[in-house]
Amino acid sequence: NQSSSGGTSGSVSASGSVLAVPAAKDIMFSRTTGDTVAVVNVKDTPGVKVTSGDGQTNSDGNLVVPLNSYDWNTVTIDAGTLPLSTELTNTSQKVVPTDKAVVWMPFDALKVKRYLLQVKQ
Repeated sequence: NQSSSGGTSGSVSASGSVLAVPAAKDIMFSRTTGDTVAVVNVKDTPGVKVTSGDGQTNSDGNLVVPLNSYDWNTVTIDAGTLPLSTELTNTSQKVVPTDKAVVWMPFDALKVKRYLLQVKQ
C-alpha cells in the first residue's frame, strides 16, 4: 500500500502454533491452534496421516493433532498411509487430557523387509 506521504506499508498475517517438544527433540510448526493437542510420533516415518487430524507426519514422524480437554479422545493412524516397510504394534490410542495439555503420543513403529517367494515343482 502507498500512503499520501509517499511511503509504502504492508502487512502479513499468519495463524498457527509453534511447539517445542522435548521428547521429540523438535520444534514444530502447526496449523492447529487449539489449547489441547497431541504430538503423534511414528518414529522416522514421514507422510503418515491420522483419522482425527489434518496434515501428515513430518520428516521426523511427528504430527500435531487437536484434542478435546477432559474428554476421551481416540487418535488413530490411517494405516493406508504407512509405507509397506513399516508395521505398528497398535494403530490407535485413547487419552483424556487436561486443559492446555500437550500429550506426547508415540506409536511403536517396526521397520520390516518383505519378501515374496514362489516355489515351483
